Amino acid sequence: MSLVEILMVIGVVGILISGFMVGSWTSGDRQRANFNTVVPEERPIRNKIARWCAGVAAVSFALGAAIYYWF
Repeated sequence: MSLVEILMVIGVVGILISGFMVGSWTSGDRQRANFNTVVPEERPIRNKIARWCAGVAAVSFALGAAIYYWF
């Protein structure tokens, strides 16, 4: 497995984790129900994890593309 493939896998996993933490992989009814049942103190933590995972994914995708096109 090459470095580019590893970076792309890290990026996909980061996007998936970010989506699960935010709740974007659910339907509207389920998302509304989850929002109302989650403890309000837990929401900032979930959003922080989602932002970090999305950031790691974006950097990983950018590095993978840079390595793929320049080397």
